[in-house]
Amino acid sequence: MLFRSDFITDLTNYYKSPEIEHERPGTDQVIEQMEIVQRTEASLSTLEKPKWPQFDMGIAKEKGPDQFGFYLDFFKLANNTMTIILANTTTSTLTSAIHMASFRGMIKSLIAPHLTAEIPLNPSEFATTLNTLVCEDKMPATFQLNILKLIPYNDTLSYLS
Repeated sequence: MLFRSDFITDLTNYYKSPEIEHERPGTDQVIEQMEIVQRTEASLSTLEKPKWPQFDMGIAKEKGPDQFGFYLDFFKLANNTMTIILANTTTSTLTSAIHMASFRGMIKSLIAPHLTAEIPLNPSEFATTLNTLVCEDKMPATFQLNILKLIPYNDTLSYLS
């Protein structure tokens, strides 16, 4: 009986020790990596609605384990207009998350001047420049882009898809 008790104690201690991390099956490591990619993917988008007193809006996104390549962001531009950008890749794979991170960087770089200087955003010119950057890049991803520009001072909007 004493032998079983020692064996159970040793086994319990082993399961609680960091040594088991080195001997875990590959499946656990794949799941862990998938969770890291999902958290990174979630950090690419702003899923919290902005506090724009001129607009009342809500946000909903269906959550699924294999949804990669999604981007949503809100921008209040220096000329007091608001822009919502929604983009996604045409495929939903692990590499889609990496491609979307690159695409997001392109978007953020192109919109940056509009955040600090009163330069009007022309959605068509923005999309054309973004398309040029994507075409010059070597990533094989295809993106869908939607831009909604809200202009509260004259109650208009423009939409590009």
